[in-house]
Amino acid sequence: RGGINSAEQQKRRSKAEIHFAQLCIQQFGQDNIVCNEKIFKDNKGCMWDCDIFIKSLKLAILYDGLWHKQKLTKKHNLLQIQNRDKLKRKIIVDNGYSYYTINDPGKYNKKFVEDQFNIFITSLKNKDHVDSSNSV
Repeated sequence: RGGINSAEQQKRRSKAEIHFAQLCIQQFGQDNIVCNEKIFKDNKGCMWDCDIFIKSLKLAILYDGLWHKQKLTKKHNLLQIQNRDKLKRKIIVDNGYSYYTINDPGKYNKKFVEDQFNIFITSLKNKDHVDSSNSV
């Protein structure tokens, strides 16, 4: 529960995540995309979100920046974030959905985001997301 409360207080979206979401909206339609909304229920009844959700594909996109991979400040509890990430992925799968993770290496780079979007679209054509464990 503490992890959920912590995540709710940090409603930050990177420029890269926003750009990726806009590309998804262009590709799949505004009505088919949900961003940062609680969709997934854990076994205690708590609701969890994802960065981008594509309704028609039942696919959660997790856009993980450096915050998920490196300790950035003294107060930054990297282990807690990584444990919450693992739990979130399990909850998504337990709810019958798939997920796709993008690991962003740092500062906003429009080309990186667009390249990752093209890789994502290619993975959909190859049905790579079906096993619920893709990561780029």
